[in-house]
Amino acid sequence: MPVALPTGDVEAAVDALIENVLSHTADGVRLEVSVEVVDEEAVLCIEDAGGGFDNGSAVERGISSGASTGLGLDIVRRTVEDAGGTLALGESRSLGGAGIVIRLPLSSGS
Repeated sequence: MPVALPTGDVEAAVDALIENVLSHTADGVRLEVSVEVVDEEAVLCIEDAGGGFDNGSAVERGISSGASTGLGLDIVRRTVEDAGGTLALGESRSLGGAGIVIRLPLSSGS
């Protein structure tokens, strides 16, 4: 679905979020990705059955509970916010692990 963000930026954001799941959960942990339109916004949910987030600081630059730079979520957040969207971290609605919800405005051409 067309959103107010260049295709390459959307691809990079989704790639970074899925890579986070793969890097910070055990092999074989269940992952779900969904996209839907709600109130004129594209809503992307990435959820896993891992251990979840230690706290809400995971999206802050340089904060990481694993062996990473702690930059990925911050870069995704900044990209999404620059496009007028939001990124929220929390618990998965269905899997009990981490849940990330990105809301992006639909592009005017939709």
